[in-house]
Amino acid sequence: TAYGLFDVVIPPYNLDELAYFYENSFANHAAIGAKVSNIVGLGYGFEMADMTIARLEEAPNEDSLMRAQRKIQRAKAALTDWLESLNDEDTFTHVLEKVYTDVETVGNGYIEIGRKVNGEIGYIGHIPATTIRVRRMRDGYIQIVNQKIVYFRNFQETRNINPVTNDPRPNELIHIKKYSPKNSYYGVPDTVAAATSMVGNELAGNYRDWE
Repeated sequence: TAYGLFDVVIPPYNLDELAYFYENSFANHAAIGAKVSNIVGLGYGFEMADMTIARLEEAPNEDSLMRAQRKIQRAKAALTDWLESLNDEDTFTHVLEKVYTDVETVGNGYIEIGRKVNGEIGYIGHIPATTIRVRRMRDGYIQIVNQKIVYFRNFQETRNINPVTNDPRPNELIHIKKYSPKNSYYGVPDTVAAATSMVGNELAGNYRDWE
């Protein structure tokens, strides 16, 4: 495929085939939906760091403690508002639901990070995992959609020169993957362990339809 022109590593399993079984296997679809709902579907929150908790415990009096707690609550509210402002189409929870659906389906999920001219994060979104390939040098990622080539940097490597396209400020990706001891570039989903059963069920269903 065209990906081979950009020094990428081929995934150990066909990502489109894995995505196919998510859409066409009722049991697999339901299991992945349950996992995603329990991992990210319940929403998110912010927890205080151990250092912050220790400083609260050292508050000299009740008034100081209450002021500090109110300040922490305002900071949490500001963080929530900021996260929710980074995508006009999806909430942050919805972005994570898409990402973790990919993680459970094909073993890999990608969070896209876009930055403003001043370097601040201005966008957080989801990139379909079936369209992304990891560069062999681990210096970024390649996406090809409708013959359009896009290069993504690794997250926070903002000074990395774009080796593929003319975009001087490419977006970044956070790669979340299901660990596999056989591949350090890509993750492998739990689905692979049940691949024989899923294929057998599909063939049996097709046979009954044919009869």
